[in-house]
Amino acid sequence: MTVAERFIAVTARFDEPPVDETADTFIEQFEDQGAAAVIHHFDNPSELRTLLSPQRVALIRELQREPADSVTELADRLNRKNPQVSNDLSVLEHAGIVHFREGEGREKAPFVPYERVHIEAEVTVAGEQ
Repeated sequence: MTVAERFIAVTARFDEPPVDETADTFIEQFEDQGAAAVIHHFDNPSELRTLLSPQRVALIRELQREPADSVTELADRLNRKNPQVSNDLSVLEHAGIVHFREGEGREKAPFVPYERVHIEAEVTVAGEQ
């Protein structure tokens, strides 16, 4: 299988009770296209909202444009404080969007290994599809 593009899909489906088939459907859809997909699924709207703050989206875009050699360098590029950027990177790492490689000395070098970050949210009434 030739992989044309690597991407991460963030899916969310908000209904009661939560339905786990959304991520499975997404995986099947993108495997059929021959793309390498990583899926992160949310059942809770507040988790998705936390992930997609304007600062975190800007961070993702900046790392897609150019990986950073360190968290400090990234904070400087974004004109933000290092602890805030570090916290945001932790959240994005937990979601599988941001990854780290070894940097200079003890530094961690953040990067986003995806050409695309696809986000899809579905809101339904319980029991309806």
